[in-house]
Amino acid sequence: MPVPDLVTAELTLTGRITTASNATFLGRISGVVVVYKPIVGERPLWSDDLSAESRPDLRGAPAHH
Repeated sequence: MPVPDLVTAELTLTGRITTASNATFLGRISGVVVVYKPIVGERPLWSDDLSAESRPDLRGAPAHH
C-alpha cells in the first residue's frame, strides 16, 4: 500500500477522542486511519514551572526529592 501524502491529501474526520485534554480527532487519509490534533487553540499540558504550587492537582502533596 503506498504511503499517503499527509500534507496535501484530503482528511476525513470520523470521530473524536473525548478523553484527550485538547481537541483530538480520528480520521482517514487515503484509507489510512490517522489521529489529528489541531494546533490552533491548543492548551499547554504543563508549564516550565514544575513546582507543586503551580499545579492545582499537586497542591498540598509532599515534595519528592
